[in-house]
Amino acid sequence: MGTGLLPDVEQASKITRIVSMLFGLVAVCAAHGVFTQLFGQSNWTSVGTAIFALTPMFVYLSSFTRNDTAATAFATLTLWQCLRILKGRHSAGQWFLLGLLLGVAGLAKINTLTVGFAVAATIIFWWRNHHMTVPRAVINTMLVALPVLLTVGAWMLYGWVIYGDPFGTGTHYRPDQAYETALSLGAVVNLLPNVYVTYWAFLGSTTYMSPWAYLLLGLIVVMALLGYCRLFSSQHRPNSKLIQQQAILIIVFGAAAIVAMLQWLRTVHFVTGHVLYPAHIVIAIPLTVGLSQLGAWFRGSRRLVQLIAVAIVAFSSIFAAPLALIEAFSPPQLWAIDQLPGLQGGPFDFDGVIRLLGIHLDDNRLPQHGLYSVTLCWQVLQETDRPAAFSVRLTREGHDIGVRTSIHGMGHYPSRLWHMGDIFCDDVDIPLQQSPEPATLYSVQVNMLDAETGDFDWLASTLGGESVPYPFVAEVVASAGDMRSQMPDDTLGSDANFPQLAILERYSVDGNLMPGEQVRLSLLWHV
Repeated sequence: MGTGLLPDVEQASKITRIVSMLFGLVAVCAAHGVFTQLFGQSNWTSVGTAIFALTPMFVYLSSFTRNDTAATAFATLTLWQCLRILKGRHSAGQWFLLGLLLGVAGLAKINTLTVGFAVAATIIFWWRNHHMTVPRAVINTMLVALPVLLTVGAWMLYGWVIYGDPFGTGTHYRPDQAYETALSLGAVVNLLPNVYVTYWAFLGSTTYMSPWAYLLLGLIVVMALLGYCRLFSSQHRPNSKLIQQQAILIIVFGAAAIVAMLQWLRTVHFVTGHVLYPAHIVIAIPLTVGLSQLGAWFRGSRRLVQLIAVAIVAFSSIFAAPLALIEAFSPPQLWAIDQLPGLQGGPFDFDGVIRLLGIHLDDNRLPQHGLYSVTLCWQVLQETDRPAAFSVRLTREGHDIGVRTSIHGMGHYPSRLWHMGDIFCDDVDIPLQQSPEPATLYSVQVNMLDAETGDFDWLASTLGGESVPYPFVAEVVASAGDMRSQMPDDTLGSDANFPQLAILERYSVDGNLMPGEQVRLSLLWHV
């Protein structure tokens, strides 16, 4: 036990991180069991397990306190048990164990219940394969359902009675986390590339690996797709009932996980690929199957394909991911004034300790969703022992559409390490909590706060000492998009053309064109 709160918290964090690592090891062992059911004792079992275990995001999730590794472990164990039963292990104890694994998986993370579709398919296939009587099928189903009801079922009942939220998802639908209205299909499609990238690796909640690492990992996907081209063009496709049923188990689990992820994308902002990790095994399996088909395409290429696939994931986890973390969390580069990028806004002094020199914008146009990136540049005026953090918000008339706070301190450079005269910059990605209004200006506001208490007790002032309650440093604009639907119904056509600039398509006048009267003129431009 420590002498204060912080040492105890640190000790608890170390213990829970060890537990998370153990869950990661359990998940890897379960994945090996799954691949053994599919590939037997061939080398592809080891290759599939390596892809599962060495994916950079899985390694990262297993390294700190989080429920994702527990969810991945129990979901993979559940699928393994499904495959074992499908191959012939069918005692009452095996059915009860299947239900227990499913129930505990749901306790670990609610979206892990998507593996329940594979469980349901297993029950149906076993019933058909062995021509069970209806009473026997009901008994097996009850053996699965009983532990599910006693574990995750009891938890859901508690959440429903106490909070009116049986799935425990209400916490994600707070105004600061959920979109006011669900995104359209087109908007969701635009977010899918980020889901793909962050499935491979998104470290420290802010850090991407080098683009080259993602390209290499994408090579595994391309190789697997080539293997499927060979499979579907071949006249000798696997046609045994067992293989077909195994494939259906994997497909229904994966499809359910993808549907759940798409629902999250529609409703909650900045959903990353980590939400797919309960179904990590059903992503590793198709990759391995495709690679095995590619290896069988050309004589002597099997070992080369295996070596390339394992080498890519190993390189990404052992070298690319740690290098990205080192770059992200190392102290920032210090600059001279004449080396800074073009800045606007400011300067503002905060309690005479640090000066915001200004903000750099690569683009002053806001995206509709995702992240908006800015760069803040600072100059240390004097050393301090106060824990400092900054907050950047995109706001209009008191309504925020995006906020980012450096919760753990001033970006990459904690305030206790400052030296007078230091000049440094922070790259900040601001998640948009809702889509900006078309053709609307938003202000960028920067404040400083206490990193431990969250109090905004760092006062901003101009260089002349005048207090500034709201330090606005820039204005950004949302693109107009297509605003035809927002035009009044009584618009009139126009042929006004401003060459190389815009075309006035339609216009409307609301009001009386009389001396002294005010009218509203609406113009629809095509840029």
